[in-house]
Amino acid sequence: MSTSGYRFCLSLSLTWMTTLKAANFDLAAGETRRWNMNRTSFKSLSGQHLSAASTPANARNLRTAAATSANQPSRSLRLSFQNWKTLSAAVLLCAAAQVASANDPTGPTRTLLPPPFQTMADFDGTNGANPGYMNLVQGLDGNFYGTTYGGGAHGDGTVFQLTPAGTLTTIYSFCSDKVKSTCEDGSNPNGGLVLTTDGIFYGTTYSGGKNGDGTFFSITTEGALTTLYNFNQTHGTNPIGTLVQGSDGNFYGTTFIGGANDQGTVYKITPAGAHTTLHSFAVSDGAGPYSGLVEGTDGDFYGTTWGGGAPALVGEDEWFPGVVFKITSSGKFTVLHYFDFSDGGDPSGQLVLGTDGNFYGTTQGGFPGGGLDSGSVFKITPAGKLTTVYSGFCYWAKCYNGSFPIAGLVQASDGNFYGTTVYNAKDGYGAIFQVTPKGKMTVLHNFDKTDGNLPYGALIQSPNGALYGSTNQGGTGNLGAIFILNEQLPKTITAVPAAGTPETSVILQGSGFTSATGVSFNGTAATFTILSDTEIQTTVPAGATSGRVSVEFGGASSSSLTTNGQFIVPAS
Repeated sequence: MSTSGYRFCLSLSLTWMTTLKAANFDLAAGETRRWNMNRTSFKSLSGQHLSAASTPANARNLRTAAATSANQPSRSLRLSFQNWKTLSAAVLLCAAAQVASANDPTGPTRTLLPPPFQTMADFDGTNGANPGYMNLVQGLDGNFYGTTYGGGAHGDGTVFQLTPAGTLTTIYSFCSDKVKSTCEDGSNPNGGLVLTTDGIFYGTTYSGGKNGDGTFFSITTEGALTTLYNFNQTHGTNPIGTLVQGSDGNFYGTTFIGGANDQGTVYKITPAGAHTTLHSFAVSDGAGPYSGLVEGTDGDFYGTTWGGGAPALVGEDEWFPGVVFKITSSGKFTVLHYFDFSDGGDPSGQLVLGTDGNFYGTTQGGFPGGGLDSGSVFKITPAGKLTTVYSGFCYWAKCYNGSFPIAGLVQASDGNFYGTTVYNAKDGYGAIFQVTPKGKMTVLHNFDKTDGNLPYGALIQSPNGALYGSTNQGGTGNLGAIFILNEQLPKTITAVPAAGTPETSVILQGSGFTSATGVSFNGTAATFTILSDTEIQTTVPAGATSGRVSVEFGGASSSSLTTNGQFIVPAS
C-alpha cells in the first residue's frame, strides 16, 4: 500500500471513531498523589522511573532540598465490540482496495512504499532494556549507536550498535566488575552518545564509577571503553542529558543534582577528562536540569532546568516550574526566562537551534490557563523573548493531540519540527508529532505498546531523510524499542562536529558524494576530500560564519544537499 493509501485508511478509521457515541468510551481516571522527597529519594526517583511506568511529568521540584511528584491520570479508551467490528471491516476493505489499486496493471504506475512507521528492533533485557532519554547517533560506519539504562550482561545498562537493516548488537555491558560488588566502569547511562571525527563516541553514565555518582567515558565501535572522569557530590552528580561538543573542541553538559547547592550543575570537560564546574544551580536560578545544552551562534550555551526558578502558585501549593538559561564557556550564567505555568513549565528536553536563529523547545507542564497540565512547544530568542508556538497538548477523552512532550525537538529537512509525547488519548502510550514553525500540529503516529511506549528520547534525522527514535518501554518484551518513521522527507547531510572555528576538521555524512563538486560553510567555499560515497572530509574555512553547510553537485542539472541546522562558527 502506498503512503497516501495508509493515510487514507487512517483518515477513514478516525472518521468512524469520531462518529461513535460517547457512551462507547469508558474513561477511568487515576488518583493524583503527591509526596515530598529528600535528596536521596529524589535521586532514586529520577533513576527508577526509567524502568517503571512513571515519567518526569509525574514529578515536580518544590523547595530547596525537596520535590513533589504528581502521577498523571491513568486513562483507558474502549470501543464497543460491535463498533470495533464495523471499524475493522471498513479499514480492512479500505486497505485491500488500496493494495489492489496500487498493483493494478491497467492503472497508473506506482511505487509501493513501506508504511511510514516501522519497529526496527526490540530490547529483551539480554541486549539492553529501557533506553531512557537516549537519542541515537549515526556513526561514520553508517550504523546507529546508543545506550540503554538497564539490561545487558550485568543488568546495569549497555552501549549498542544497530544496523540500518535492524540488527541489534551489544558492544558493551556496564558494571563489568559487578562480581566485586562495584561498578567502577559506570552503570545506568541515561543520555545518548556524541560522535567525534575520529569515529570515537563519548557519553556519561547516571551512576556507578568510583564514587557511585556517574562517569564520563569514551568508547570505540568495537566496544573498547575508557572511563575518563568520575563525577562526585562536590562537582555534580548523576548526569542525564546528552553531551554537546562545543566549537572549542570540549564537551559541555549538566548534572541532575550535586554541586555547591545540591541542585545540579553545568560543566565543561575535555576529551581527556579534565573537568571544570561552570555553574551550580541554587533553585532561584533553576534546579535539576534533565537535558543537555546547545551552542548558539554567539558561542554561548543554552539550556533548561526542570525545576527551580520563580515560585508559582497552583492552588495552595508553591511550585517551581523551571527556567531557560544561557552560559558562556567561562561560566558567566544568565537566566533568560522564568516559566510560570501560564507559558509552560517543567522543561526536560534539549533545546534546538532553528534555522531562523531562535531556539525551540518543549515543556511538559502548563496550559491551558496555567496550572499543571499537558505541555507546550515554545520559541525563545537568544535575548530571552519567549513565544508559545503550540499549546494544544491534552489527555482527556476525544483529544488526540497527545500530552507531556518530555523529549526535545528536531528540525528536519522540510523546515518543520518533530517530537514525541509520552501519552496519547487514543491508546495512552505516546505519539510522534510534527509542528510547523507557525504552530500547526499533526500527529503522525500513535504508539500502541506493541510497537513502543513512553518515548523519552529525542528523534534524529538520518541523511537518508528518515526519522529514528526509541521508546523506554513497549515492544515485544515491554523493555523498549527502536523505530523508524519515514515521511519521505528530503535527504540531508550531517556535520561532525556541528560547531568549530576556522581550520577545524569536519566530517560530512550523506550520500552521492562521489559526484560532489563543492563544499561551503554558509556560502564560504571550503577545501574538501571525498572519502567515500557517504563521507567527505572538509575544514572550516577562514571567514566562515554560522549557517548551513552545503555540498554541491555538478552534472547536467546542478543540485546540493545541506545540513538541517546551522553549523556554529562563533563570531570572534
